[in-house]
Amino acid sequence: QKDVTVDLGAYRYPRSPMNQHGWHLYAPLTAALIETALGLPTAPYKPGTNSTMRKIVDEHGQNAGYATFVERMANESRAMGVEFFFGTQATKLGAIQSEGSSTRSTLLQ
Repeated sequence: QKDVTVDLGAYRYPRSPMNQHGWHLYAPLTAALIETALGLPTAPYKPGTNSTMRKIVDEHGQNAGYATFVERMANESRAMGVEFFFGTQATKLGAIQSEGSSTRSTLLQ
C-alpha cells in the first residue's frame, strides 16, 4: 500500500517569467520561498518543454503537493514561537515590544 498526495489546485509555480495561453506568469517570491528559504526539492512541471513551471517533489521525485511549503512554513514559524489562532477574527493590528528585549512583534487581536 502506498500513500497518495492529491492537490486540487495550483501546485506549480513559474520560477522565471513565461507566457502561457495569453497569460504572463512569474512568481519570484514563491520560487525564492520554496527553493531558497525552505530548501524544498523541486522538479520541472513538464520536463522537455520550454516551460519554467516547477513543482515540489518528495525524496523520491514524486509530487509532494503545493501544501508542502505552507506546512513547512507554519512548522518553522511555530518553532520560532509564532502562534496561530484559526477560526478567529482579527479586529486590531499593532506593534508590541517585549520588556528588555529588542524583539518587536506584530499583534493581531
